[in-house]
Amino acid sequence: MRGGKLTRLGAAQVALAAVVLAAVVGGVVGGLVGSSRPTTATATTLLALQQDPTVSGNADASLQGASDVSEGFLQTELVYLGSDQFLAQVEEEVGSELELEASRVTQSNVAQVSVTADSAAAATAGADAAAALYVDRRTTQATERLDAQASTVQEQLDGVLEQLDAAQASTVLPSDAGTTQALQGRYESLLTLSTNLAVARESAGQGVQVVQTAVLDEADGLSPTVVGVVLGALLGALLGAGAAALWRQSSSTVRGESDLAGAEAVLPPRLPHSAPGDLVPTATAATTPLARAAQRQSVQLLAGRDETLTAVVALVGAGPGAGTSTAALQHAAAMAGRGPVVLVCAGDVVPGTGASPASTLAGVDAGAPGLLDLARSGSVVTADDVARLRQATAVGDLSVLTAGTGTGSPADLEHLVNRGLVAALRATGADVVVDAPSLERSGAAPRLAAQADAVALVAGVGTTSRADVEVGLRALARADGAQPAVLVTEPRTGRRAAAPARPAGRPAAGARPAGDAGLGAELLEGRPSSTGGAR
Repeated sequence: MRGGKLTRLGAAQVALAAVVLAAVVGGVVGGLVGSSRPTTATATTLLALQQDPTVSGNADASLQGASDVSEGFLQTELVYLGSDQFLAQVEEEVGSELELEASRVTQSNVAQVSVTADSAAAATAGADAAAALYVDRRTTQATERLDAQASTVQEQLDGVLEQLDAAQASTVLPSDAGTTQALQGRYESLLTLSTNLAVARESAGQGVQVVQTAVLDEADGLSPTVVGVVLGALLGALLGAGAAALWRQSSSTVRGESDLAGAEAVLPPRLPHSAPGDLVPTATAATTPLARAAQRQSVQLLAGRDETLTAVVALVGAGPGAGTSTAALQHAAAMAGRGPVVLVCAGDVVPGTGASPASTLAGVDAGAPGLLDLARSGSVVTADDVARLRQATAVGDLSVLTAGTGTGSPADLEHLVNRGLVAALRATGADVVVDAPSLERSGAAPRLAAQADAVALVAGVGTTSRADVEVGLRALARADGAQPAVLVTEPRTGRRAAAPARPAGRPAAGARPAGDAGLGAELLEGRPSSTGGAR
């Protein structure tokens, strides 16, 4: 192709660079966001809880610890450890805001106290402070209780001692040996209890034991900074990939005539997009920008040809959505000014992407017999077949040969071309405009173009890739190397043309006229064509 390739080099490298750059930027932003988030640390301490021991007056059992810890005692202590009151004391001791949680380790008498803070140091200090404060509380409670008991025992000792002294010092009555002995026994018991209370006071803190000092918990998962970097990089890569995809689509599609520098002939002007109603040709002169542009393109496409001879013009889409059907219809309407014209809806034979078919745009009965019915007949296509099946339009000299009934395939169109479709169209004596399927939809498109007198490759701005144009120019080139002309359109992407109103008296799509026996009867009856004839 002259003028170099239509595709631009380095698109893949630019797309990859965009993805990498977006991932890096996203990772940096995510890392900054993650590092700015407040971090927390948790430290845990374990406390073995015991009920306070009882003090006995027996000389051989001065201190009796509780063999079993009651459930009520454990629950009471856990409630206290998790209370706001205790948390306030710990926060005051540490000087930081904390979160504290107390729980029981399985079914044991061990309590787990977890302290969460903004830093590891504060969490560790908080757990140690919680253990120390609780131990001090239990020790103070036990000491105060033992001191109160010791004070009571001491008062009782003093009273018994006074009674003994009084009994021994009495001069009125002789002392009662039994009473004295009882007082002495009572005195000895109280003295033993006092001794045991003194011993118990020395070990008043044994009601709680620190099984484990503060241990910093390992953080679950990754740090917020790492998570931010990873998530930011992934999100950035996705955004970069999306932007790269949009850029590649934009940079690889035809955006104007300057992207077609390698084409031999680009016919001006560009076919503009119009309102849905402007797509339908009328019997009046070209009054819309779309019709006027098609008129100018048609004159250039047929320049140099003898107007007394019929012409077969094939319009082939370089890719889907190029606006080929609209261009073919407008060119057929423009050519109708010089004589009868048949618009052949060959593109409708091959299932497409849902765009409005040419027969619908032309306002004819898309369900009437047409090309597919000829393909199923199996015989050679003749001019009479074409004349019997074409339908009139609102433009007096324009008729349409629709795709026909049923669903077609690329093979159906290829069979028609092999059985003389183009020769039959030429033999009608009318000019012919073939709305051919795009190259990727049917292999019959190049064969149709090879038998036509003029060929135009249709490229839609923003919808057709430059690579498809390059392929189309090579595929439609003639044996002498001459390339087809290129028509540039501005298709309405994402919108369908509104179905035009049918001319008065025409049946609805898919309906047959009364008494119509089908295609076979039509071919046998020899009904005359409603328009045209040999020029």
